[in-house]
Amino acid sequence: MALNRDLLQLKIQKKLLEEKLAATEFKIDRYGQILDKKAAMKAETISPEKKTYTKMGTTVSDLRIPPRACKAVPIDNTYNPYETEPEAITNNNILRIRQSQRLKSDGNRIVREKIKEKEDHERRSQPREQKYPQIPIPPSMLPNRYVRGELPCTIEHGVSGKYLSWASPLEFLDYEYYLPIFFDGLQVKDKIITFIACQGIEDMLYAARGHPDRLRPVIPMLVRPLRNALGKFDTEIL
Repeated sequence: MALNRDLLQLKIQKKLLEEKLAATEFKIDRYGQILDKKAAMKAETISPEKKTYTKMGTTVSDLRIPPRACKAVPIDNTYNPYETEPEAITNNNILRIRQSQRLKSDGNRIVREKIKEKEDHERRSQPREQKYPQIPIPPSMLPNRYVRGELPCTIEHGVSGKYLSWASPLEFLDYEYYLPIFFDGLQVKDKIITFIACQGIEDMLYAARGHPDRLRPVIPMLVRPLRNALGKFDTEIL
């Protein structure tokens, strides 16, 4: 079976080759006929010169003026740039043009250098933008507590400036509840809230002098508000 299949494939290939050979022979014959026709047409065009006669019986070629014979004269004085010696330019016009061109080119170069120096100086003088990581930080709870009146203090305006007026003595306040709220207000950029937070922390710490038992249990609760304020990476807050 394998031999029959191979024999069939060879027969198919032989038939294809014969068809290609026949097509090639047809093209060759066709091209040969075209070339023969072109050669015959060319032989017909190449015919003896036909003379055109005028009314006077002369040909046109007789009326043509024959070309004059010109004799080439060799040039003895040739210029060789390697044999001549360089000489200084003394022409005032050429010197003036060269000077103006040099001043123009040098002036453009100086202007470009000045512009580049100015741009470099401006680029160096600009403050660099520092990129800080974006940390999700919850909002402060001090503004809402102050607006709702949940803090035992209010802002009063005196002769020496603003101060906090406390509703009760500071030694009776719950430090574990109020002190973290004031520390949480440090992350706010509002001037009023910042004043309440800073002044409240200062007053409560001042009142706790000599009583470390008031601040000792509150210290672990102050870590998160301080970390939130530092995590803003804001120069005003820092």
